[in-house]
Amino acid sequence: TFEGILDVDENRQIVSYNQNFCKLWKIPEDVISEANSQELLAYVLNQLSQPESFLEKINYLYEHPEEISRDDINFKDGRIFERYSNPIQLSNEERYGRIWYFRDVTERQRREEALRLIIEGTTTQIGSEFFHSCVRSLATILRMRYVLIAGFFSDSRNKVRTFAFWNGEEFGENFEYDLIHNPCEQLMLGKMLLYSHSVQNLFPQDPHLSRLNAESYLGIPLTDRSGTIIGLIAAVDTKPLPENTEIEESILKIFAARTGAELERRNLKATLLKQLERDTLLQQITQKIRNNLDSQQIFQTTVNQVGQIFCVSRCHIHTYVDSLQAQIPLVAEYRLTDYSSMLKINIPIDGNPHAQKVLTQDAAYSVVDVEQEPLLEPIQDICRQLQIKSLLAVRTSYQGETNGAIVLHQCDGIRDWTKDDIELLEAVAAQVGIA
Repeated sequence: TFEGILDVDENRQIVSYNQNFCKLWKIPEDVISEANSQELLAYVLNQLSQPESFLEKINYLYEHPEEISRDDINFKDGRIFERYSNPIQLSNEERYGRIWYFRDVTERQRREEALRLIIEGTTTQIGSEFFHSCVRSLATILRMRYVLIAGFFSDSRNKVRTFAFWNGEEFGENFEYDLIHNPCEQLMLGKMLLYSHSVQNLFPQDPHLSRLNAESYLGIPLTDRSGTIIGLIAAVDTKPLPENTEIEESILKIFAARTGAELERRNLKATLLKQLERDTLLQQITQKIRNNLDSQQIFQTTVNQVGQIFCVSRCHIHTYVDSLQAQIPLVAEYRLTDYSSMLKINIPIDGNPHAQKVLTQDAAYSVVDVEQEPLLEPIQDICRQLQIKSLLAVRTSYQGETNGAIVLHQCDGIRDWTKDDIELLEAVAAQVGIA
């Protein structure tokens, strides 16, 4: 149904109109009450992005009074009207003017454009190509400067990493950020979030909003098929959002549905790859144990494989010597060339509560920040000498008796060890304990 109606005679003078016409075109009462089509036309033309073509069409139709016309009109503010016009014919078949119908189709067309962009830009794309296509398309159709897609980082539900980031001109570098003191934190409640203006004032502790000179924010959580939140889409602009954002919100929901499905597929693939990696590593270690009686070769092969798979700075296997003064001599080492060897360094057990804890339990003990770990305080000098930032350790045992340990060092930065990291190292330790 058409909303606005305008009746104009053959001399282009206004005969009648409805109130919806005035609302659609935002025409003041004093302009429309004059019933002067020329003044009205001037007021209308000032709102349009292509006033010349609009005027040409009107002139053409009045010169061809028998024609019927349907087209779209684009406004400077982004609105789109559908326009329909047909001649008014009296009972004696005489034509005396035209009637014009107008309908706001902005939301419909922008929805169609969003779907077109998804179909054309992402049908054959997966992974990073898909995410890059999405952020660029969203920035265009939402008319917002910055758009990002992010998923949870490792096992943490408080930190995300971007898969794609549009910085207003090109794709920016991906980055990690904590879900604290920022609007994205609120998305974890499961609802779309909108801040039409002054978003920096609401989240003064967020450095990213300040860096982007943010004024407005629109975000939506991404979910998998079970409804679990697995990521987010966020759009930020340096200007306020319009009063009515129904269109923007509906478009974002369209993109979120497709993006959530792709992120779920990506996560599943990553999980399967990790499982394959884990199974392959355990199979190789088991095979070495069965086929080789040389324990040193088994240990060296294990630290090399574990060190590379975990992408750590060092990987060590220690044996445990139970005596009056218990010791854990190092028997195999993997390390990156940037970091010094530990082969000549003795790690004490006496006065080392961290080592004592590791050697008394089958569960791996993870340390995210070595400098903040109370159990490592007595050997902080050794940790600094070795440049250790994060540490993951687990004992090896046979028939319940401790016989060694496997230790991973991360020296290039703080590492938040994941559940998968811990479970894999525990499984490796079970095999090495047999060796």
